[in-house]
Amino acid sequence: MKDLPRFRGNAIEHEGGWVYEIYVSFLGSGDGAESFRSHDTFKTREIAIEKLRAEVQFMIEGLAKKMPEIDAKEYIDMKTNERMRWDKTQYN
Repeated sequence: MKDLPRFRGNAIEHEGGWVYEIYVSFLGSGDGAESFRSHDTFKTREIAIEKLRAEVQFMIEGLAKKMPEIDAKEYIDMKTNERMRWDKTQYN
């Protein structure tokens, strides 16, 4: 089994608006995390978080094409350890 990706994100106040950062590491790999920051500045923290979630979902969908063990429809919330669905229609 390949190492599974772990995404961590954060919204940060920046120059009168909000940006997001995403940290990507692979569980079990022992390698450091890669980080990405939004190029756009958003008016509110909530918008930045919404854009962050969309970006992570896009990244997961791309990884799922290369790694069949990844289910692009679900994720595990690392704070609560719950399996969640991106579309919010059903929580497991």
